Amino acid sequence: MQPQLMALLQQNRLAEAKNLCATLCASNPADAQLQFLMSAICGHLGDFVEGERYCTKAISLNPNVPETWYNLAVAQLRLNKISAATESLTTAIRLRPAFPEALNEMGNAHQKAGDPAAAAAFHERAILAKSDYPQAHCNLGTARAAMGDPAAAAQSFRTAITLQPGLSAARLGLGGALLQLGQDTAAREQFDAILARKPVKVAHLLEIAAAYKQANRPAEAVFYYEQAISLEPANAPLLSNYGTVLTALGRNDDAIDVLGRAIQADPELAEAHFNLAIALRGTNRQEAAESSYLQALSHRDTFPEAWMNLGTLYLLQGRLREARDCFSRALDQRPDYADAASNLLMALNYDDTVSADEVFRQHLDWGTGLTARTPGIQTEAAPPNHIGTRLRIGFVSPDFRAHSVAYFFLSLLDQPRPDVELICYSNTTRPDAVTAQIRGKAGQWRDISQLDDDEAAALIRQDAPDALIDLAGHTSGNRLGIFARRPCAVQIAYLGYPNTTGLPSLDFRITDAIADPPDSRQRYTERLLRMDRCFLCYQSDPAIPQPLPYDHDPARPLTFGSFNNLAKLTPPMVELWSRILHELPGSILTLKAAPLSGKSVAIRYMALFEEHGIPADRLRLIGWLPGADHLDAYNRIDIALDTHPYNGTTTTCEALWMGRPVVTMKGDRHASCVGASLLSAIGLTELIARTPDEYMATAIRVARMVRSPGHGYRDLRARMKGSPLCDQRDFQEKFFATVETAIAASGSN
Repeated sequence: MQPQLMALLQQNRLAEAKNLCATLCASNPADAQLQFLMSAICGHLGDFVEGERYCTKAISLNPNVPETWYNLAVAQLRLNKISAATESLTTAIRLRPAFPEALNEMGNAHQKAGDPAAAAAFHERAILAKSDYPQAHCNLGTARAAMGDPAAAAQSFRTAITLQPGLSAARLGLGGALLQLGQDTAAREQFDAILARKPVKVAHLLEIAAAYKQANRPAEAVFYYEQAISLEPANAPLLSNYGTVLTALGRNDDAIDVLGRAIQADPELAEAHFNLAIALRGTNRQEAAESSYLQALSHRDTFPEAWMNLGTLYLLQGRLREARDCFSRALDQRPDYADAASNLLMALNYDDTVSADEVFRQHLDWGTGLTARTPGIQTEAAPPNHIGTRLRIGFVSPDFRAHSVAYFFLSLLDQPRPDVELICYSNTTRPDAVTAQIRGKAGQWRDISQLDDDEAAALIRQDAPDALIDLAGHTSGNRLGIFARRPCAVQIAYLGYPNTTGLPSLDFRITDAIADPPDSRQRYTERLLRMDRCFLCYQSDPAIPQPLPYDHDPARPLTFGSFNNLAKLTPPMVELWSRILHELPGSILTLKAAPLSGKSVAIRYMALFEEHGIPADRLRLIGWLPGADHLDAYNRIDIALDTHPYNGTTTTCEALWMGRPVVTMKGDRHASCVGASLLSAIGLTELIARTPDEYMATAIRVARMVRSPGHGYRDLRARMKGSPLCDQRDFQEKFFATVETAIAASGSN
């Protein structure tokens, strides 16, 4: 029967050969060579489960055949048993050190395990054993690309193509590397060479689309996705991935349509529901997005990204406990999930049931953990290079765009000191007109959005700024992992986050004596540097409309307002605001936040006030408003009510700029002292309360005077313009002096 088996194999009749070989193996269970042959046939047919089983039998009969261990490893790799495959390949290589196929496959195993450097080393050994091995050269190119060296990757891919011109993987890899190198025409030539082969394979179109996505060029990826969809219009994973590209381009409505088709094709595809939720959030359809996240999790509970995004949605809706639970679930499933960890810490700042000491402890635990996990961390950086000459300051932020951080940061860019150079390290993924404005004013601009933490840290070390300032803290898109690598001798936290980062490698934090009083019990891992003025400087947007006078509509009821995000509207604030409304019959409260456009969110907040006896007709709930309409909404209120324990910042400045007084309550931590710092800078200390009763009394007192002729809040915009809060020159002078203090302090240690 064995000659018959050989004949079937020579004729490539593999299915018949498999059946015959299985019969032979059963009749000859002690024949190791026959078991090995059966494993090879199974491998060719893609039956890796059976291939693994027959390899194991062959090895039990004769453990000294390297090819059998190699076949076993191939089956294990295809079954995603990476650790087991690595052990099998180790044995194969021990038995035959110059085994090019095993060395190459070991490289693939390391690549799958996320270690491209180790992968490259094994591919290089495979090439030493067999120099004309096109797959090894191609795989070496893949590893080099993953290591961030597209030039070396391109060289390896070209060698593979020379050895085997029809190797599609090498042409795809070369095209991707050329895109990274900015050689668009040459990249397209490689892609066109692949697509010239008929019939066109959907897999190739998707690889090309992925290359454009990786090069951060989603618009070009669309072309190839659409070709792929024309070939397989009901391919749910394909439609789902295409939806993500459309979302990245801001084409949310198109994405929603495509993702709906993906779900129709495969209702249980969790990724499609997840991607649909992201697109729905992009159109501010909060309730539909929540439903889609829950659908994704119903089909795949182990989905940390879905838990994280659902938590973010709950946080924006003010559902703190549910948000924290979601972030914790994400971290349970993926302990190194940096975004979920930061969001969990961020949520603590809103929660008035968590003590300041507990908040500090959790930040410290996070910072200690990140430091321990960071590879190649530098405990000491080189000393500053430019003391006595030009002061070079780097700023790292994801928010160089239409964002509150950017509006405050702009105060540092106009008319800077001639001896100061500002370097912006931008992690901004959706640039806009504000991005262009900042880029045009910065001394140097570095886009780090496509760099990992090691690459970004290396770039910063090369630039060698005297100080490096983080503007994000634990907010979305932060790059605290860069600071953990200490690319700069002097590292400072500022502006974007109301608490400690918990990271030991951030040396200083810039603040002021009101936001962080010297006798405050709040604890920081950073050393505080207090400016002798407000640590913020407000520069208004020229598009902000003029405030209307209070008496523009005498028939309108006295109206309080809060435009802060809903996470800041804690139950004690709802109770306190309800007490104020009870004391002023006929008065109303306007709340404005994007999630309030959702019916269920609005009903929830109406119910919270109803519990304190405030009916729905005394509330005005406003969702998202575009552009200047958002600021014009301040003309519909008389008095802004600040939140506690997390004060507003941009909302407070905007309310004041629109001529509305803001009542705030100062607390025991930075987040609850920012309002006091802002109001003190304008000379409005009478609006700062220390207790809930004082807050209520202040709100009532201001309410009884704002509609009287000649009251003291009729010219708030002019008053604000002339105050230290808007004194850009003074702010720049003192901010840069504070940075120089940090550099000097670092140099003396």
